Amino acid sequence: MRKRRYQGSITIFLSLITVLFLAVICTVLEGIRIQGAKVRAAACLDMGLFSVFGEYDRELLSRYHVFFFDGSYRTGSFDVEKAEERLCFFMGQNNDLSHVSPGIDWFKVNNTETRVIQYFLATDEGGKAFLQQAALFMQGIPNTDGKSNQIGVSQGEEIENKIQIFRDLYQKLEYFWQTMNTSEKESYEIDPIEWIAGKRKGDVLQQVIPPSFSVSSGDVSQFDRVSERACNEGTMEIPTGDVENLEESFLRYLFFTFGNAKERKAQEGLAYELEYLLEGQNSDEKNLRKVCEDLLEIRFADNFLTVQKDQKQREKAEKMIMDWKEKADEMEKKESENVKEEDRQERVTQEEIDIILLACAYQESCLDLQILLQGGRVPVEKNVGQWKVTEIPFWQNDVKILGAGEDTDGWTYQEYLQLLFEMRKVSDLPMKALDLVEWELRSGDDTAYFRADCCIGGMTVETAWQIEPMFFRVTSAFLGTGYSKTEYEAKGSFCYEMEE
Repeated sequence: MRKRRYQGSITIFLSLITVLFLAVICTVLEGIRIQGAKVRAAACLDMGLFSVFGEYDRELLSRYHVFFFDGSYRTGSFDVEKAEERLCFFMGQNNDLSHVSPGIDWFKVNNTETRVIQYFLATDEGGKAFLQQAALFMQGIPNTDGKSNQIGVSQGEEIENKIQIFRDLYQKLEYFWQTMNTSEKESYEIDPIEWIAGKRKGDVLQQVIPPSFSVSSGDVSQFDRVSERACNEGTMEIPTGDVENLEESFLRYLFFTFGNAKERKAQEGLAYELEYLLEGQNSDEKNLRKVCEDLLEIRFADNFLTVQKDQKQREKAEKMIMDWKEKADEMEKKESENVKEEDRQERVTQEEIDIILLACAYQESCLDLQILLQGGRVPVEKNVGQWKVTEIPFWQNDVKILGAGEDTDGWTYQEYLQLLFEMRKVSDLPMKALDLVEWELRSGDDTAYFRADCCIGGMTVETAWQIEPMFFRVTSAFLGTGYSKTEYEAKGSFCYEMEE
């Protein structure tokens, strides 16, 4: 049988083999390109997140040393879609580079969906993110506060116990005076208990403000409080930072950052910021008044418990009472001129002496506050030898200290403020601090939009990408098959950290 020869069989065979090899090569190249495109997509997301968070609020950082970016984008109205749009813009700068370099961009990707699934704000969880950033910032600031470092919980508890003892004694003396014989009280030139009560009901600022001190007129009644209003809420758990002594560091931050009556900052909102954190009033005058009332009680308790034990002062008070009673007796002619000294002493009770010393201690306490507000120092446990009131005429209302004094062993006004913080253990300090931040920034024309509950500190994003085929087109053209786009999802997170 005769064999037939077919023309072009080798050509057909080689063509088929070439297509096969070309398909394999294109598949390998396409696989490499797709993996590279996925890396491009992930890199675009990372760079986009970094760029979004790179738009942190410069004013907030320079003034308050914390990182957040404005999620309202200078509108004052929070919407997470604004951050999504901004992220898409930044990612769009890198997903196709063909416009910046000649030729084909082999790793081009198309972003089809961007969604912020989680985020946290400065006000979430009672200002936890703000608290952590502030405390972390203070770890890089040397602690050179001197005596402030020694003011702790134990001292606060000790003073609270002293105040409670004082209050009990005060009530007993009030009761004694109320039940005292009316004729005995009439011999006094002044009613000490009524004098003290009138002073304590009056305006404390008129009693303790020194002539050189000018009370600030700062008022923020026109603003609402972020600590009280219904705030925007994030959906992301705030990472727990590795900060030692968190509360102590945050308290140092408050004294480092915010002003007070003696160390004022150049502020547009409240000037007495630490006083606001303690008292929570809308004006500097109201906050200072309440702080002075608190400090006056501390000094009143210490001064009275000290002078009560001083024999010389007791003798002065006793002599004053006896002189009053003797004068009253002479006027009424109820006693003869030959009244024995020991008989006169028996007429003065220990409670009467304590009541006189109580009034003296109040006057001394007012002078203590004058010294503090002039920049002087007052010991937290002062002995009678350090008193400014050397005589007992406590009803003199015009007693003023014209100088801060030269005491170097006492505490300053700022240290007494720290003592109040230790005694109070204010639970909402981060949110009240954000009140101050917001009021200050909203007072400026350029930052009037600012809202603390629009400040984003971290977020998690999901993105979807499409990768157009390139080498698959070659094989599909030979084989007559269709081709599909590759879908890819990338997820990323970012939050501000201040670690070195």
